[in-house]
Amino acid sequence: MASIQDLVTGNNNNPSVLAKLNYRSDILTQNVYRWIVSAINNTTDTYPFEELCETDPIFVPLIVGQSRYNMSYFLPPGAVNAGREVTRIDSFLLQLDQSSGTCFELKYRTIKVVNSLSQIMGTPVFYTVYGINTNVKNIKQVLIAFSPQQAWNVQVVPQYKHGFSGGISDPIKVPDSWLEVIATAAAMIGADENRMTDRYAELKDMLYGNPDKKMPGLIMPLISSRAQMGNVNERQLTFIAGDR
Repeated sequence: MASIQDLVTGNNNNPSVLAKLNYRSDILTQNVYRWIVSAINNTTDTYPFEELCETDPIFVPLIVGQSRYNMSYFLPPGAVNAGREVTRIDSFLLQLDQSSGTCFELKYRTIKVVNSLSQIMGTPVFYTVYGINTNVKNIKQVLIAFSPQQAWNVQVVPQYKHGFSGGISDPIKVPDSWLEVIATAAAMIGADENRMTDRYAELKDMLYGNPDKKMPGLIMPLISSRAQMGNVNERQLTFIAGDR
């Protein structure tokens, strides 16, 4: 697993942020560390990563007539005590039959849709999250609809915010295929701060693609690959027996 230090100069055959900025002599190494951390946060807060998901999710009962919950209600005690921040929900299962383990996957909808339906009693079908803004990208609360008419068990599989211990040797908890994305995104931040306008535009095209130049960008094939590996169709019934 690559570290922050590896992405500065390209140690251990990893991509290099400094190389992407043409090894400019006025760039400070401590700034490169900061750019990499920002790029990791921005990327992992935006895209799904199994490496950051809860590996031991728990079932908890819904409260009859209650449609709003703190995110911590669905987390294992260890995650709550550690103060881990949730950036997205990977899976939200409602257990229809405890004896058979049959579960139904709740569907994500916008707050506007779920809020109006949450006033109606019934079997929960939808959920939404709120508390996410441009400054603090973590989920504070969860709203479900319909409001549960019985105490069904549910299981939420959250994706946590990428953690750091504060050192340059901190591991980057993403697949190796995403390291080029992290390095390019970090170099974009550096190019912007150092007024490297042309290089910033080039890095942006590399990262996100440019339809005019028929460039797909680095992120697009990675997202497409993950979608192909997952279940592209909506999941309806799932059978849970033992570990996730």
